[in-house]
Amino acid sequence: MPTQQAHVLYCVAFDEVTNECTQQVWMPAPSLLPPMTIEQAGQIASMAFLVLGAAWCWKKLGQSTSR
Repeated sequence: MPTQQAHVLYCVAFDEVTNECTQQVWMPAPSLLPPMTIEQAGQIASMAFLVLGAAWCWKKLGQSTSR
């Protein structure tokens, strides 16, 4: 099933004299992340969980040694 990407209306030609857009085009909306595969997203998520897990363990070790 193909995914639907959001599109937004962009002004590609602007008339500075009249301050109006003279030509508009529908283009794909910008995104925060570049397009990636499911495998790449899984790799990023697993690394994030590894870092968060290490930080949690470090915190727990610090709590147990300060008592």
